[in-house]
This record gives sequence, C-alpha cells and structure tokens, in this order.
Amino acid sequence: MAVMLLIEVLDKYASKGDVSIMMKSSGMPSNGSKRDMLALVKRHYNKMNAAPLLTRLPQAVLVNIVRNERTSAGLLSKMGLASKGELVNIILREIVQDETNSAIVTTLPKYSTSIPQPHLQQIVPATSQSSNPSMNPSRQKLFDLLMNLDKESIQSVLNRLGLAVSGNKNEIVIRLINSQDGNPQLIIPMIDLANLQYLASQFGVQRKRLKEEQVNEILSGCFGFSSITQQPQAPQSSPVGPNPKYTLTDDISRKLFEVMNKVDKDSLKTVLLRQDLPVSGRKEDLILRIMDANERSPKMVLNRLDGFSLQSIATTYDVPRRRSKEDQVNELMHMLFGFVKFEDIDRQHEDNKKMPIIPLFTGKNETPVQKTDNGFDTIIGEIELWIPSKSYSTEDGYRAELNMFLTGKGHHTRMDTGETLVDILVDQKYPIEVKKSPRGPDYDRAFGQIFRHLDAYRCVIVVVCSPKNMNELDDFRDRIRRTAEGLNHPYKLIIKG
Repeated sequence: MAVMLLIEVLDKYASKGDVSIMMKSSGMPSNGSKRDMLALVKRHYNKMNAAPLLTRLPQAVLVNIVRNERTSAGLLSKMGLASKGELVNIILREIVQDETNSAIVTTLPKYSTSIPQPHLQQIVPATSQSSNPSMNPSRQKLFDLLMNLDKESIQSVLNRLGLAVSGNKNEIVIRLINSQDGNPQLIIPMIDLANLQYLASQFGVQRKRLKEEQVNEILSGCFGFSSITQQPQAPQSSPVGPNPKYTLTDDISRKLFEVMNKVDKDSLKTVLLRQDLPVSGRKEDLILRIMDANERSPKMVLNRLDGFSLQSIATTYDVPRRRSKEDQVNELMHMLFGFVKFEDIDRQHEDNKKMPIIPLFTGKNETPVQKTDNGFDTIIGEIELWIPSKSYSTEDGYRAELNMFLTGKGHHTRMDTGETLVDILVDQKYPIEVKKSPRGPDYDRAFGQIFRHLDAYRCVIVVVCSPKNMNELDDFRDRIRRTAEGLNHPYKLIIKG
C-alpha cells in the first residue's frame, strides 16, 4: 500500500473539474489551473484538517482512491455501501501521509461504521432540535448526500415543510433529517430533478431524465431500497412564496410568465446559472427570478433561452419555427406579445404625401398654429398619469411597461414599427419615443429620430425617463420645440423621474 501526500492523492485521482467543485463548495477560489488550485490546498490543508475538503469530492473519486491504493482487507467488500465519511476516514488513516512527518499519523480512530466520523463530531443540531440524528449508516449516508446540495436547496425543502430555515448548513441538514425520522424515501423525492441528477453524478449513480426514475435510482444505488411504486407523503404546509397571479400586475408580465412556464425546469436553471443567480426553489420561483433579473422585458428574457427552448415555445403556441435564434425571438415577440417584426414595414403612410419642411424661422411675427386632435391630447394626459413601477436599467423596460399601460387603456399599440422604427406607435398614428437617462450624443441621436417621426406622422410624444443633466434636457426641449413649431406639428415632451 502506497503512502502519499494529500496533494499527490488529489493530483492523481481528481480531475480539474472535481477539484474545482471541491474548492467552490468549500468556499475557496475555484478559478485557474488544476496546479494553481492544488497549490492553494497545499498551503491551507494537511492530513489533520482535510476531512471536510475531501467530502466535497465525488463518491466515485473516493471509491477509486480506496480501490486502487489497495487498502486493508475487508474494507473493499464494504465499499459499495460505505458513506463518504467512511471513505474519507479510510483515505486519511491508511493512504495519506502527514505533510510534516514521513510517518503515518495513527491518532485517528480505527475504522468502524458505528463510530461517527472525525469531521462530523463537532456537528450540533439547531436549537429547535432536541438531539442529534443517530448516525447509523443510513443516516450518515443521507447526511453526506444532502451536504452535497447548496444551502438554498435545503432551505427550499424546509420551506415547503413549514420548518425554520435559519442556521448553518450542517444544522439545517440535520433539521431536515430529523423532521422525516431519517427516512430517505421521504426526503429524496422532495429534491428537484436538477439537484437529484447532480447527486447521481457525485455518488456514481446513473443519471435519469425523469424525476421518479432518478429518485428510484438514488434510493436503490445509495440506500439499497428496491424501486418504489408510490412515494410516501411528507407533511406539507401551504405553498410558500409569492403567487404570480398577485405579483404580476401587468398583462405583458403575466403573458411572459405563462410563456416561460412552458420551458422545462432544467433549462430555467441553466439560464440562472449563466446569470450567476440562485437555482433553488419551485419552478415559478425560478421564472420570477429570471424575469426580475431581466426587467420583465420579453425580449431580454427570450434572448436568455437556448434555441431548443425557443423552438419548443414556438411549437406549443403554433408559432412558425425559425432557423436562427434571432429570427425565432423576433417571431415570438411578434406573435405572442404584439411586437412588430423588424423586417416588417408599416405601409399605412406610404400613400401620404410628405409635407415640405417649413423653415424654422419664416420671418413672420405670429406664433404658428399647431394642428392637434383629441386623440393626441388624450394620450398625453394618460402618459402624464403613468408612474413606472420600478427604476429600469435600460429604456426597454420603460418602453415595455408604457406599452402595456397604454394597451390597458384600450389603445392599439405596436413597438419598433413603421418606416421610422417608432418605439411605440399608438392607434397607428401617434408616435412615442422613449429615452432613458440620455447624455450628450444620446440627445443628438434622439433628435434625429424625433425629426423623422415628425416628418412621417406630423406629431410626436417624447418620454424621457430618469434624466441626469437638466441643462442638456432643457436644450433638447428647446430644439424639439423650435423644430415642431417650424413644421407646424404638435409635440409633447414628458419627463418621468
């Protein structure tokens, strides 16, 4: 039997991915090369304090170490049922050499499945629990398995059971085990599919696509249960968390929630992981988390999905499927949310003759009479009453909310439409340009857009949200006024702080 340093064991048997997961779940930096991460381990860990670190390795890696280093007779026969803690104890007692001494440290207890592992002896229950769970092999195995999940996933299960979620990770895992009398058949089915598949990969169990199959595989592979036909019912409290029916106050958000609910939970978790967001909770929690992180903008949310999910949504809603992701998002925005496709041209003004540009200064002293109508004034009055529900980081959020506000008032609206690509076109003739915190050159570009809207539609409404520099805004207002009055077209600039 070989005697090795801890760092040599990790270098020989753990892949870079295994080491990265081990480091990250232990709260250590997980970037850089495998050599860099192992160098960090070498500085901070030795034989006497490495047990919690080694438990973060996949079970298959630990089994491989024990098997290949030919540990003492009798242990190999138990390896299939050994918990992570037991495997770690074997490795530290019989394989790993003390970093400070070439001799093997023999102060660790003899291997025994009935004795709690050294790195678990300090675990104490939460204050609400009367005693520690009895660390028999089954409970020990369950504890080791649950410790591989992130804290939020454990808290999500406790939430659904109506139990307290406070405390460190060890305490809440013990709380969960105690609440179900240490019965894996009650606890494992409460874990979502993505986490079950992760546990399967960590413990050398075959991954399955369906949750029921994955539950059976883990129960049989890790705990020796035969396939179960009916899951024992765990006590549950009323649903926890916000009800989308009450938290989504506008039509576009409710529609977006409905659309995202057609996406499978694993794909939603992938979106959250890419945005470095938590992946715990029910499916509706994940959807709301994605929507809030993307300003509840349909365009921003749909662009987070992969091509397969987009085409799946298209099939569900009988929307034409497109080959490119951009075209598919465009099609869904058009068919489901009423946004006009970018390649479409609104031809309602094709037969309208362009009015000649009237010079800004005609030499006449009288004030030009602006043409207006009741519809234009009504829309202005409604927009002035509109209060954005939140402060958005981009103008897309303001545009989407204003669009739904006007739709709720009974107007027909379209976005990014017409020959001048109006932000929001109301009732097919009133253009609205929305700007968020414009500065310097932004005003110049906005003025060019507004001039084109005035030329095409004979009126314009400009909504500026969260302006930063009031002097620049005043100059911008004056430019619009002089141009609109020179063209004898009605206009309105509305500021939303």
